[in-house]
Amino acid sequence: MARCSIPTVRRIHSTTDLGLDIIPYISTIIFGDAALDKAQLAGSRLMPRRRRSRYLFHRRLRLLRQSQRRTKGRRALILIAVVLFALPLMAIPALAAETVGNLPAVDGLSASGLHQDMLIFDRHGTLIDDIGDHGDHRIVVPLNTITPFLKQATIAIEDRTFYENNGIDISGIARAAVADYSHHHIAQGGSTISQQLVKQVFIGPNPPPTIQRKIREAALAVDLNGRYTKDQILELYLNTIYYGAQSYGAEAAARGFFHTTSHNLT
Repeated sequence: MARCSIPTVRRIHSTTDLGLDIIPYISTIIFGDAALDKAQLAGSRLMPRRRRSRYLFHRRLRLLRQSQRRTKGRRALILIAVVLFALPLMAIPALAAETVGNLPAVDGLSASGLHQDMLIFDRHGTLIDDIGDHGDHRIVVPLNTITPFLKQATIAIEDRTFYENNGIDISGIARAAVADYSHHHIAQGGSTISQQLVKQVFIGPNPPPTIQRKIREAALAVDLNGRYTKDQILELYLNTIYYGAQSYGAEAAARGFFHTTSHNLT
């Protein structure tokens, strides 16, 4: 038995140059049930150094190609996202130019020129009747006759940067957007006093919420601030804005809600 086993082992070892396919048979004869398969032998000392290097080279090449395919896929997705994001932005300048090109003139605005009620007094100066237009009421008064409390409250609530901004407030728009997003509905307005005024005078009280309308509103507000002082704009606003119950302006609202004048509000 000893003489037969020695030549067999020698013959098997002499066939290692036949290739990788014969190695499992060799390992089966030598190790029996503990034989190794090709994957296990790939990193073992039984595989010749040249074949192991070739295996590792092809493995690295395969991983490199997979990585390149993933990189190309990511680049394609990024390119698509950039194009989809850039296309609307490219259209904004053209849209703005077309919208701003047809703006109404803001010249000639004054509080005294606003349509207002017909007030009837007796010979002693006592108000007898207030005749509005189809039930609407507006009584125009100068800014210096309106109580400072109402002016301060209006600026604090509607436009805290009124005396500093040029008609639009970028920080206010951003703040309103964050508040609306966190509350999942319109919780805060981003329009300045100037924007509210031009919307009331030039655009209408309930315009559709479109990009064109917001561009027109902002452009008119900036134009308004370039032609009028802040006190003139505030006077126009306090005599124009709707306070409810068919009352337009601070004076009509003070008379309708509190039976007093805007000068006596506290």
